[in-house]
Amino acid sequence: MIVQKSRYKSFLTMMREWRYLKMMKRFARPYDTAGVEGAQEGELVVTCPVCPRPGVNLPDDWDAESNSKP
Repeated sequence: MIVQKSRYKSFLTMMREWRYLKMMKRFARPYDTAGVEGAQEGELVVTCPVCPRPGVNLPDDWDAESNSKP
């Protein structure tokens, strides 16, 4: 009887490493002088284009408009 070793855990580890390296490449971290180690927390996040952000996709007086409506 031949027992095959499961490589699923190794595959998942490899995929996490690949996604991390791809993310670093996408955000040009290898070309930064601080390198990959210089990446701060939240620096590699892709911002959501539909999430409301003041100054980006909300008018400047959005706060006043929402309070004036009944």
